[in-house]
Amino acid sequence: MSARVVFALSSLLAAISAATLTAQDASVPIPPDVELEVYATALEFYSPPRGQVRWIESPVFRVELIERLGDRFRPWVENAPGSGGRLRVSPIEGAGPGRYRLTVRYRHRTPYFEGPESAQAFLVGCDGPRCRILARGPDANADGT
Repeated sequence: MSARVVFALSSLLAAISAATLTAQDASVPIPPDVELEVYATALEFYSPPRGQVRWIESPVFRVELIERLGDRFRPWVENAPGSGGRLRVSPIEGAGPGRYRLTVRYRHRTPYFEGPESAQAFLVGCDGPRCRILARGPDANADGT
């Protein structure tokens, strides 16, 4: 076999393995403690400045998550007083071993104004109990780009 054929076959096998791994990881249930850490890691990016709050809408671990993030994060309540931002969180998807992808939608609001919604995808990597953001942006890919 020529070097080109061997290279093409190895590239094809690597792509199939990566696709299979991602598909398998997406169907594997995420342990509750890891799920909480993945959400907390992504939402800490939105830590509010002094005098503002962040309202979290419908994450799986709302009470535990808010306790973990601190008193400037609160559950979403329609017409809540004050200034800050509303956070809506997508379900978490597996993106490879110890890697998880989720999207956070943010909308800033004050008592007199509500801004447009923006969205960021986060790729979060977990090694044991610690998680960190590996990539973020409109489309955070499994390879960290």
